[in-house]
Amino acid sequence: MKTIKVNEQSIEFYEEKDVISLFDKLLQAAGKRGVPEKVIEKAKKRVLKLTRKGQKKIDKGKPDPSLLRDLRNTIKRLEDITRDPSSYTGNVIEEILKAL
Repeated sequence: MKTIKVNEQSIEFYEEKDVISLFDKLLQAAGKRGVPEKVIEKAKKRVLKLTRKGQKKIDKGKPDPSLLRDLRNTIKRLEDITRDPSSYTGNVIEEILKAL
């Protein structure tokens, strides 16, 4: 994770390796709750795609604050699921992943 300055604001940006690590933990936590691996993998692809898109914009020197904020909020939600999976039912986790 690194912090990016955009228009006088600091936004946390999670790099690809952080996202992959998070999804490995999520696979274990959500798998125990009965969430299909296919749903988790689809969500992983979408989040990685957004991460790469954000990284490209940062590399060009034109970071998109709304993209970075949305990505940060998504990852925070996923971290919350991995931290305390017992507070989410399998159906709720599945719906969250489908909504990404």
